[in-house]
This record gives sequence, C-alpha cells and structure tokens, in this order.
Amino acid sequence: EERGQAKVPTIEALAKGHSIMSDEDTVGSSKNSTAGSDGHSASHRDVKGSTSTGRSSDAQYEMEYDKMSQLMKQTVNAEKPAVIDWKPLTKWIRFDDSVDSKAHYAFAPMERRIAGSCHELLIAYLKSSDGQVVTRLVKLARDPSENNEYHFEVERKVAQYLAKIAHCVNHIFHSRNDVCIWPVETIYFEHDGVSKWATVQPTFLPSDHCLFVKIEPNSGRPCVNDPVVGRYQHCFAAITKGLNLIRDWQGYGVKHATFLQQCQFHCVPEARAQVRRRDNFDSAFVLVVIDPVLTTCHSHYETDNPTDFGVKALDEWIETHNCTRCQCSYFNLLPEIRFGFADPTQPFFDDKLSPIALKHIEQCRRELNIWCGDEDFAIPDVPSGSINFKLDESDKKTES
Repeated sequence: EERGQAKVPTIEALAKGHSIMSDEDTVGSSKNSTAGSDGHSASHRDVKGSTSTGRSSDAQYEMEYDKMSQLMKQTVNAEKPAVIDWKPLTKWIRFDDSVDSKAHYAFAPMERRIAGSCHELLIAYLKSSDGQVVTRLVKLARDPSENNEYHFEVERKVAQYLAKIAHCVNHIFHSRNDVCIWPVETIYFEHDGVSKWATVQPTFLPSDHCLFVKIEPNSGRPCVNDPVVGRYQHCFAAITKGLNLIRDWQGYGVKHATFLQQCQFHCVPEARAQVRRRDNFDSAFVLVVIDPVLTTCHSHYETDNPTDFGVKALDEWIETHNCTRCQCSYFNLLPEIRFGFADPTQPFFDDKLSPIALKHIEQCRRELNIWCGDEDFAIPDVPSGSINFKLDESDKKTES
C-alpha cells in the first residue's frame, strides 16, 4: 500500500508476527533516538562528527550530536515564556489509546533548528484538556511522504506492545536491572498551514546517564556490546514465542533513583509502572529503551523491502548472540531459540521456571494476543462430513 494509505498497525498484528515496519521505518528508527537527541546514529559513527545525511535540507539544521543535546537541554531547562500563544491540537493520542481532542500546543523557542537523519526535532509545551502542561520532544518527518498517521502511529504501537512485555519481565525475574520502554504518543495538528503528524515523548536528558547501544546487524558501528541487553533481547523474544525481536536497542542506563526523578519531573506514570518497586534505589539500575526497532518474523513478505529485516536479521542476531556471555540461564532461557513458529510445544524457558512465573508469561502473551495453541485458540470439533467447501452465491460474486 502507499505509505499515506497504509493501515495503522495493531497490537494483534504485532502479536501475529506480521511486519508493520517497512525498510524506511526500520532504517529511520534505528538511526534516530527520539527522546535523547535523535542522534544515536552519531554514536554509531563518530560522536563529535557530522551526521549529515546528504539531504538538500541538511544545512538548515544542527545535526552534530553534542550540539543537538546541548540545544535541547538549554531549551528544556529554560523558563517558560510569561505569555504562551496556545494553538489547538486536532488530536493527541495518548499511550493508553485515549484521545484528547481539546488539547493545545506551543513550540518552545530554540536558538537553531535541529534534526536527525529522518526527522526534525522540536521542543513543545502541550496543554491537555484538563489544563496540565508538560514539555515534550516533538519529532516531525523531514520527508513529506512520511507525514502520515501510519509512519508515526507505528512507533507508538511498538512502544505500547513492548512496554507490556517489559512490565512482565521486570516483575518475574529478580535482577539488579529493570528495563523500561520510554512511552511514545502521537499528535495531529496544523503547522505553518500544513496538517502534520508527529510523535511526542518526554525528554530524557539526566545529567548522570550512560549511553548504551547493543551490537546489531546492519546498524553500523556500535558503542557497547552489552551482555545484559543481550539477555533482555533473548527474554523479550522468548515471551513473544519467537515472533518478535528488539533489533536496534538504543537508550540510556541510569540509577533507579534518577529514573524515578525523571518520571516524576516529566509526568510519565506509564514508564514508572513498568519497573519493579524497590527499597534500595542505590543498588538498582534501569535500562531506558528510547527508540526500539521491532523486527518481525514475516518482514520479508513485505513489498519494497530490499533490506530484509525479517528472517535475515533474526538469523544474524542468533549468530552474534552468546547465551553464555549474556548469562541467559539466569532468566531460565533455553540456549536455542527458533523464530517464526510459535508452536504450542516449542519451549523457550527451561523446566526450572516456576509455575507462577510461567503463568504470568502466559497471561502476558494472552494480553498481546500471541497465539499459544491452547483451549482459547483451539478449533472446535466439527462432525465428519459437515464442512462444505462449495462457494455460495455471495462468495462467487466476491470471487469474480
């Protein structure tokens, strides 16, 4: 389908392993870290080097990673103007699928326009219909062909899908780490006389953060080959029964206390709800996933996808992943993982996993509509000879 006419992905589509990210989507997301600076791609090459993409509009933007981060920090930390010129949002689609059609927005003044490889970044104040004002990072498409609902809603749906898995993992497996999928929301509004779609996220720019990027196929030079991230990748894939893989894992690692401060400061209860409640914050760490790219086992069936982010990427990940190095056995993960089948008898966890933990995993799968092959999805018994494969009149018309 044309990008402007493509259907918005659903949680069900993700759970069935259907591809929802085209080559453009995947490459774009893997090169852009939304809540940090849309410039993790700079860390894949040279943090202090230029991230010019060769687009004719590159000269209009600041694209150097360090300078982009500094500009965003200055804008976020600046006092709000005494008088704000609020403009109406056509719709604000929240992380929980609710829609606010009476919200308003105003862009914060910035010294210079900034952009990553595929998106322009702005800081905006958003005022909900109940009067709450929050500061958010807005990501606009640089390519007019990507200014559509599908391109941006896919990011919100992916984050929503993975957040449910993160909550499950954090509360089942005891670890010094938690993982959090930083929430993504979408807005639709008029800007410079043009209707625009965009994603919005709380900025995540704490002073004491550590960048982490996992080694990935097709993603260029990585910063860190983190075995902890590898274990979480394996665990997320196991919970989806080998249907999905977080291919390009980008984000920040922060102390638990710093994470809670950021959630409170930016009013992000959806992020706070994903992690385990802990008494000792100093000994715990949170891996905040800013811009995940979700690889599905059926991506290779998608048209116009010359770079296969389906089976090819899954096989490459298996070749580079090392269960011994990543200590996957601590999460009761079996060393062999097969993508794409989701058979009822296909094991992903060993027999040492507690029945309670397994029950929570099965519940998570059901919430995500991942096929489990059990009684809820079983085909009812049909008497012998009662199945009629002949087309009725309406079917014949459709067939013709």
